[in-house]
Amino acid sequence: MFCHQESKLRSTQHQLKQCQDRLFDLESGSDEARAARAEESDILLEDLEKASSRAAAAEREAEMLRERLRTAREDAVREREEREMGEKREEEAAVPRY
Repeated sequence: MFCHQESKLRSTQHQLKQCQDRLFDLESGSDEARAARAEESDILLEDLEKASSRAAAAEREAEMLRERLRTAREDAVREREEREMGEKREEEAAVPRY
């Protein structure tokens, strides 16, 4: 009877050791997965910050180009008006006055 209990105890201790090993493996895997997710999140956040920075730079450049276009249009209108005024003066000067 004592031998049977010792055998049962050894079997139970062996099962406990197997369970503890399995639990350790699972916890280690969970820690590794958590670390991998954290690293991936850090990479994604860094990529997002870079993309946001590029978007802000592109928006600044677009605004600068819009301003240059507005100025170019204003200059073109002013030049056309000046040219038309000059042509009108030339026409008026060419008309004989009586």
